[in-house]
Amino acid sequence: MKRIKINGAELDMGKLKSRQELMAYFNENGPTHSALMDFCEEYREKYGNELCWSYPISDGKHLGTFLVLVKEGILSLPYNDADKVGYELFCVDDAVMFEDYGDMEIFIDDWNTFHTDLLQAMKAMRDYLYNKEVAQDGKN
Repeated sequence: MKRIKINGAELDMGKLKSRQELMAYFNENGPTHSALMDFCEEYREKYGNELCWSYPISDGKHLGTFLVLVKEGILSLPYNDADKVGYELFCVDDAVMFEDYGDMEIFIDDWNTFHTDLLQAMKAMRDYLYNKEVAQDGKN
C-alpha cells in the first residue's frame, strides 16, 4: 500500500482517482483549472485539501504546472495559457508522472531559488518604499 503524509494527514494513494480518470474528466469537461477543481471536489470534502498544488515556475516550455496526486503517484500537469472562465488551460499531452526522488528534488531546488529571489526583491522594494515615506515625512 502506497501512503503519503500531506499537511499532517496520511493518505492511501490507492484510494485516489487515477490519472486516466482525470484525463477522461478533462475530455468531457475541458482541460482547465476549473475542471480540475471540480474533479478534486471530493478530496476537498474528504481531506480538506484538493490534493493538487500550483507550481507557477516555467520549465522553459510551459508557463507552470500543477502537482496532482493520483492513484499512480504524482502527476505534473503543465499549462501554457489561461482565460477568465476556466483559468489555467492544461497541456494534457505534456502531463507526466514524477518518476523518482530526483525529479521532485529539481522542483524543490527551483522553488527555493524562485522564493529566495522574489523574497529578496520584495524586501528591497519594501525598504525603498519605507525610505521614500521617511524622506517625504522629513520634508513636511
